[in-house]
This record gives sequence, C-alpha cells and structure tokens, in this order.
Amino acid sequence: MKNWLTILFLGTVLLVWGQKKESVTVLGTGDTLDLSIAPISLNEVVLSNKKIEVDELISKARAAMQKHYLSQQPQEIQYFIRRSDYTQQNTNFKLKKSTDPAFDQTFFKNLAQSIPTRSDVHKEGIFRAAIGGTNTGLQTELVKGMILEDEDKTFDIANIEEQLEKKITKGLEAGHFFKVKSGVFGKKLKEDDFEFSSKKAKDSAKTPEQLTQERIKRSAGQAMQAQGWRKEMEEAAFYSEDGQVDVFENFKKYTFQIIDYRWYQNDWVYVVRFEPKSGASFNGTLWINETDYAVVQYKFNNLKPIKSFALLGIAYKVTGYKGHYIYKPNTQGGYQLHVGMLRKEAWVRVDRPLSMMERKSRTIGSKKLNEVDFKVNFKATKQEEFTYLLQTQKPLKSEEISAWKPNHQKEWTKLNSYDKSFWGPALQLPPNESMEAFKLSKIN
Repeated sequence: MKNWLTILFLGTVLLVWGQKKESVTVLGTGDTLDLSIAPISLNEVVLSNKKIEVDELISKARAAMQKHYLSQQPQEIQYFIRRSDYTQQNTNFKLKKSTDPAFDQTFFKNLAQSIPTRSDVHKEGIFRAAIGGTNTGLQTELVKGMILEDEDKTFDIANIEEQLEKKITKGLEAGHFFKVKSGVFGKKLKEDDFEFSSKKAKDSAKTPEQLTQERIKRSAGQAMQAQGWRKEMEEAAFYSEDGQVDVFENFKKYTFQIIDYRWYQNDWVYVVRFEPKSGASFNGTLWINETDYAVVQYKFNNLKPIKSFALLGIAYKVTGYKGHYIYKPNTQGGYQLHVGMLRKEAWVRVDRPLSMMERKSRTIGSKKLNEVDFKVNFKATKQEEFTYLLQTQKPLKSEEISAWKPNHQKEWTKLNSYDKSFWGPALQLPPNESMEAFKLSKIN
C-alpha cells in the first residue's frame, strides 16, 4: 500500500490513502492567496580551517602583550586629547556657635551661595611628546589648545577672603593665633599660611621678563595636565600593570567566550566576550588578531563600584568606569592606542564639624578671644570624559630623545563659546553636545 500527500498550487489538497481519493478545498471562491515577494535575511557564514579554543587564544594574547604594548621604543608622538568635566554639587553650612560677629549666619549663607550648583569645563588641545626608552614620559608641549569655562560658575572666594583677611590678618598682627579644628584634627595658623588678594595685588606690576616666565610656567602646567590625562587613559588599558581593568592580569577571575570571527583592519579577528566571576568588576569585549594575537579593539564597563573611601565624615566612590579603545600597528613593530574614549563617574560627600578658635597668645591657658563652631555638608557628583586621538608618530634614536626638550610658549585659548573654525583642517573631531551648547553667562 502506498501513502502520499499531494498539495496542488491552486489550493486543493488531494489526500490519497490506499485506493481511496478525497479532495479537500483549502481556498474557496473569492479567497486570495498572497504570493508577494518578501526579503530573506541571511547571516554571514565564515569558513576557516583554523580552530582555536578560547583559553588558548587568551593565553597567546597574554604572551604577546609584552612584545606588542610594553616594549615601546623611543618615539615622538603628536596627539589630540579632550577632557570634559561635569559637576553638580550642593553645599550647606550650619552655624552652631560664634562669638565673632564677622562669622555670623549671613557670612555662612553667602559662603554657601558663592558655590555654584552646576558647572562644566572643557579643555582640548594638540600636544607633542617624547616617550619611551629612558624618557620619563613627562616631556610634553602644547601645540594648540582651547578651554571653555565659565568662571562665574566656579568657586569664588572673593567675599570670603575679604572677611577672613580683615579679621585673621588683624589678629595675627596683634600677636594672636588661630587654631582650626575639624573633628579630632587641629591646625595652628600662622601668618605665613595666608596669601590674600590684597597681598597679591602688591605684586601686580610685573616686568616683561617676569610675565614671560609666568607664561612659560602656565604652558608647562597645561602640558603636564594633558600628560596626566593621557596617563589616566593608559591606566585603563587591559595591559596596564596595577590598572583598573584586570582582565589579563587576573584572567582567572573572568570567563571568556568567542562570540564572533570577522574581517577587521586587513586581518581576521576573534571577538571575545569577557564576564566577571566572583571578585571581578568588569565585562566587555576583546578583538584579538588571528595573525599575531594582538588586541586591536577593547571595550569595558564596570558592573560595580571600583573604588570607595569613607573616613571621619568624608566619603568618595567611583561608580562608573567605561571605555572603548582602538589600537593600530606603529612603525616599530608594536601596537599603539590610536583612538580612545574613557568615562568616569564619581560622587563625594563631606559631613564634618569645623571649629576655629582665636587666642590672645600661644601660651597654654591663654585667654580665648573668639570661637566659631559650624558644620559642613557637601555633596557632589562628577563625570569626566576623555577623548584621545593619535595624529602622528615617528621613531627617535636614543640621543634624540635625550636631547628632546619641550617648547613651552603656547597656552590655552579661552573661548566664550565653541568655535567650529578654531581647529580648521588640523582636526576632524566633532565637539560633544555640551561643548556646542556652551555659552558664558557673562561676557566681559
């Protein structure tokens, strides 16, 4: 006996069972069968004769780390770096006791109002540096840079200085001394501890040589800032010793899984997902080159706070730490950070009592003239964003790097708002939304 099922295109099913035939109508008169064309999505299929387990892949990448990233030869680099700093804060002072009329409730109210609740500062520049070899990495110079900062939204202590200067300087000149105490800690204040605006004003007349030296000093300080930002980004790298992301240093604390195999930067790469086991703080992906096992792309994100501190009314916690780094081969056979983004989020809280005491002399048991007791409650959340772009890189000989000296002549250019023409063809990196919206609240 033969069994079969026949489906007719026009909608009639003939079911034949043995010698008996039955017809079943699927489409009736007036019914419509939609035979329209629909797209078919096909996933990419890669065929390879190479097979490697994820544990072996991570082992090879860790072994290649020293050659690719940690053995940098002397070189001169030019790079762009941007730091955007966003802060929200709230400050309150509660006066408990004051025998000095200068430090009354109005003083502390003005003090709290002088502290802005929100501010954002943006700095970006092109820098040139000599790194590697025996160079300490601190040889950096500013080529061109800009800053967006609203000074009216930064901490202004001019009104505080006026009262402190009037009271404390007068007391010190009379031979009195002051002691500031916070909780269990105290500090005696001497005349050398204070430098007020009136004292600075006496030095306002500078010679051209002094002004030049001050400009060089400011330029050097700005270059050091950029060097510090670059170092902070390096500390987030997967190969950084004692860095934050310990995915290679403490690889046993993580699980790894190959989730993709694709063509990238003229080579095949394995995309490896890493997740924390107990005790680890990060997840992310590593893009590992099939040819030399170099990590060419790296993403990470923290899953729990990575740093915290709390003692005597002061608390600090880093709640966010994420980044995306892209590495490319350099001219010396290694790999170098080409593009990077790092974002950090943190909060700080201060809840402490403060006391200031004025005595007639330093003698133990001398008469207490005034005492001010108050409490400080300060809360702030902060977000920092770093963006890095390597522009040029060239090898240096050992004698060249020893003779390399920074030229500290340029300074940040302070802008009232973001100027798209500031960089011209020197940089093709768009500003973030906060930079585009930035405008000074008051233009002098």
